[in-house]
Amino acid sequence: MELSKDTVKVEWVELGEGLSGDFDPNDPDDVELLRFDVSRLVSGHWVEVRDASYCTEMPVSAHPFWQWAGLEAILREVWEPLKEGHSIKRKCEELSWLEQGHELAVAVLNDGVQAAWPPLDRPLTIADFEALERGQVVRLWYSCTNDGDFLWEHDHVDNGRVFGRFIYQEMEQWSTLDDFLYEFAGSVCRGSGAEPVWNHKPPKFRGC
Repeated sequence: MELSKDTVKVEWVELGEGLSGDFDPNDPDDVELLRFDVSRLVSGHWVEVRDASYCTEMPVSAHPFWQWAGLEAILREVWEPLKEGHSIKRKCEELSWLEQGHELAVAVLNDGVQAAWPPLDRPLTIADFEALERGQVVRLWYSCTNDGDFLWEHDHVDNGRVFGRFIYQEMEQWSTLDDFLYEFAGSVCRGSGAEPVWNHKPPKFRGC
């Protein structure tokens, strides 16, 4: 999973790391952990930032919502200092303590916005999804007949439909990649009730 904003990208990588060195699948007390890398876009290519790759306390098995929240928290913490040309080594050292339930990740899940996709004051359209890259993970909200949110892994847009897969916090695994959102009355919608989706938590009953 990866998230980006402007010229800064953060991503999870799996290198087989455990609590004490290499992950030992034969040790019931060991846990395989995720490492994050930070990159900057330079002349059209992503280049890893020096001293910005750290193993965390986030398990590889963590629910995608925790993984997303962890990456979103990292992006929020490193984006501004990188844009201003500052070192983020100390900041990344602190972020290595990220885990499921970490206060930064909890704050991200509760605040209803995402740094990787600044809020739009309207429901999302087909054009918004056409701008996403295949494999990009975003958080979507709805607040019409029902209230809720889910993660969406984008695949492609075709004939008024947005294809990809989704996961809600109460789900144990992603849906299949042939799931889709659809266009209705100019907005991209979910469910049989044509509920418009937003890229931030919207006011109640907006966009119905």
